[in-house]
Amino acid sequence: MSSSGISTRRAGSTRMRSHVDVTADPVATLEQAIDLGLRRVLSSGGASTAQGGIDTLRAMVDAASGRIEVMAGSGVNAASAPALAAVGVDALHFSAKRTIAAPSDGSVAASMGGHDVTDRDAAFAVRKALGL
Repeated sequence: MSSSGISTRRAGSTRMRSHVDVTADPVATLEQAIDLGLRRVLSSGGASTAQGGIDTLRAMVDAASGRIEVMAGSGVNAASAPALAAVGVDALHFSAKRTIAAPSDGSVAASMGGHDVTDRDAAFAVRKALGL
């Protein structure tokens, strides 16, 4: 990943992370991404969660017309995944994480706070919600 947020993981495949979400007009920014030859944008539709930005995501999918992939991300879970998929996004980005609380035993680990782990059940719940 470059410092610009544009990934060129393999030749011929480029994508933009959530930079489109901090612009005044995500749909216009999508057009610029297409003009740059990018293949995919990751977006929450300009909201704090993809569910909150679903109307903008729908507009982005319509504007993309298959010229670029729109991936919805931020707060995606089993409850929101079907509605997001229904607007026509090409992919969903989700972490399926849960937080493990820090021990309360006064240890060094306790002083570091909790940490996140991938929750297998949450990941499978998203798949099930999508009928996969």
